[in-house]
Amino acid sequence: MPKISVSCRRRPERLAQRGFTLVELVVVLALLALAAGIAAPAAVRGVAAARERGVRADVRVLLEGMPVRAVQSGSGLEVDSAALRRLVPELPAGWRLEVDQPLRYAPNGVAAGGAVRLLIPGRDPTTWRVAAVSGRVENVARRGDVP
Repeated sequence: MPKISVSCRRRPERLAQRGFTLVELVVVLALLALAAGIAAPAAVRGVAAARERGVRADVRVLLEGMPVRAVQSGSGLEVDSAALRRLVPELPAGWRLEVDQPLRYAPNGVAAGGAVRLLIPGRDPTTWRVAAVSGRVENVARRGDVP
């Protein structure tokens, strides 16, 4: 009769322990949630600040280009708050652009002067002064800005 050999060898311990326990998974998920809770508000603030800087830059570039627009069109321009708002379509809801008096540009690009304010809820307003004649745009310091 042939010899039959039966072996009941155990697998090594390290191979038998595959996967993670439920407690380990919960701890890792809790740590990830904590990290997301800390990082998300900072990321949202960063996006909001970048948006604000972008709108400020867009408005300033628009104001600086007004004399050129007047020359290119060959006719004078008059820009009030409503017209300025239409020229900046990406202005978020609740933000306002105000002009103290309509900005006027002669057909040769000469400006009558004026001021434009960007009002953002909960923030200090940003004001630009448009110089008479040259149409040069200058920032008026906001509270909290370092001159």
